[in-house]
Amino acid sequence: MAAPPPRELDRHELSKLLLSAAPENLPVLISLLSGMTVAELLALRVSHVDERAQTLTVPGSPSRVLALEGPLQP
Repeated sequence: MAAPPPRELDRHELSKLLLSAAPENLPVLISLLSGMTVAELLALRVSHVDERAQTLTVPGSPSRVLALEGPLQP
């Protein structure tokens, strides 16, 4: 019997995952949730977060801006 296809986590599951994660694992979880590559994750700096606009600028060529929503809000 084939394994069932993967499914998306719901908001409650995402919140539980982020809240229970060790601080050193949060960058990995955030990269998975945002679709960032390892290179993009390693290039991130605090200055890329705009708390007022609730956005994260992902450096690269081209750069992109992600909305920090739900469990990703600072």
